[in-house]
Amino acid sequence: MKRLSVVVIAKNEETLIGECLRSVSFADEVVVVDDYSTDRTVEIAKKEGARVYRRRVDTLGKQKQYAIGKALEEWILQLDADERVSPQLRKEIEGVLRQPRFDAYNIYFHQYFLGEPLVPTLSGGHPRLFRKGVGRFSHAPVHEGPFVDVRAGQLRTPITHYSHRSISQMIEKFNRYTDDEARLLFEGGFRNNWFRTFLAPLYTFFRRQWVEQDFRSGLRGLVLSLLFSLYTLMKWLKVWEISVSAAEAKSSQVD
Repeated sequence: MKRLSVVVIAKNEETLIGECLRSVSFADEVVVVDDYSTDRTVEIAKKEGARVYRRRVDTLGKQKQYAIGKALEEWILQLDADERVSPQLRKEIEGVLRQPRFDAYNIYFHQYFLGEPLVPTLSGGHPRLFRKGVGRFSHAPVHEGPFVDVRAGQLRTPITHYSHRSISQMIEKFNRYTDDEARLLFEGGFRNNWFRTFLAPLYTFFRRQWVEQDFRSGLRGLVLSLLFSLYTLMKWLKVWEISVSAAEAKSSQVD
């Protein structure tokens, strides 16, 4: 069987990192890159047998690429601290590593919201398992990948993802991500359009409900769709905010 490195980036994840690392105890090595946590993240990671490196994060993509660079084995499984590999997924990963047919494999996600599982949908897969040198991350501040330049296979069993642990945690994350997305949109030439600003959240809501099938998860799915609609609204309002600030700065220079 091909040898496997698991790479994880973390910051102040003491409540999550232990279970994450225990779920991949079958790997030949585990690499954790820590962004100078102030809690017990590093202590717990070392206790679980991980090799720990400390690096200040600039972008998530660069941090994950750095972690891959520290891995020693031929195959990489990239996880976040709020993700878990179930016994079923472990069995499937070990199966493909015995005789890989592809150089990368997409893996779906089974999302949890407020501690309860959402009805799984086979969407949102990413190439999280790949041969070293095939997977890469962009340097963009959001939506960093991974990306692969080869045809990827598909695993049937999802990664368990505890991404939405509280509404407060989601809003905090939304605020960080929409700051970066709005700046990138403005730098890319997008300007405020009120029609789009208020129509785009409606589109997000119906896409989440029907394309990603949040409706199957009842009230939790409805709340999740509303929250992602808020994300879209925040993004475009921040584009408007940047536009106003830029116009005021230009006006003050003229004066």
